[in-house]
Amino acid sequence: MEILKSCPCCGSKNYVMSPAFIFPFVSNRIFGQPTIELEKSNLTDIDLRKTLVGTFTFKCGKCYYMGNAIRYSQEQMELLYKGYRDKSYNEERIIFEPSYKERITNLEAQYPYLKEVEKFIEDNTKNIRSILDLGGGSGINCPFRTSKKHSCWVYDLSPCKLVKDIVHWSKNEERRNFDLINCSNVLEHVPSLEDFIKNEILNLDFKYLYIEVPNHEPEKNPTHDVIKKGWHEHINFFTKNSLISLFEKHSLIVIASKFFPEKKEARSTGILLERSS
Repeated sequence: MEILKSCPCCGSKNYVMSPAFIFPFVSNRIFGQPTIELEKSNLTDIDLRKTLVGTFTFKCGKCYYMGNAIRYSQEQMELLYKGYRDKSYNEERIIFEPSYKERITNLEAQYPYLKEVEKFIEDNTKNIRSILDLGGGSGINCPFRTSKKHSCWVYDLSPCKLVKDIVHWSKNEERRNFDLINCSNVLEHVPSLEDFIKNEILNLDFKYLYIEVPNHEPEKNPTHDVIKKGWHEHINFFTKNSLISLFEKHSLIVIASKFFPEKKEARSTGILLERSS
């Protein structure tokens, strides 16, 4: 476990730190305790018997990236995501967060703006035929998966049942040259962005890369300027500038970007990149 000391996107050391907490479900999975029980002998001047596990919010003053300052280790990430969204995971999370029960169906559904994403990709690329959905779970949100003109694979560590028209791909299989890598709603979970880009993305053979993350652009999300007080499984909040800074240093050229959905309050930020020759 490490603490951020510079922006993971642009590298700036111009940042602020603010006290925050880790949600009990997350701290229970990672540290084995949802809250900290305090002994009365330690509370001479404090009227408190229980407190949440603490952390800090990191906010960059240059690209406006915001994240949980604590960077979990690989072992801690495995504890947090063990059985991700399977029956046991869901039941455990509902104990801590009863409202999660109402969200499960929506989390497993296709994005209502997926057709907008497909058009955005089509308008800004050429000859897309083979697609790898990196971290795509069941593959339900893989662009073009229902098109007979495209071949789609998914790579994901969780044992999800795949939707129709998509095939599981493993790193142990013969290398493939993909026209497009789709990495949608993955980066917000990743503690080491540099390692993920180098080891999980750049090790693949591809021409185009589509990245999508929850939107936290100031003009599209008015809560962005608020320093976050509580951290759950999403430990990275990106702006468009922070995403561009993150990928440009890896020789990936930004082709276009867009907020989705187009005609409603923006839920996601999409950015399309091309690998330089």
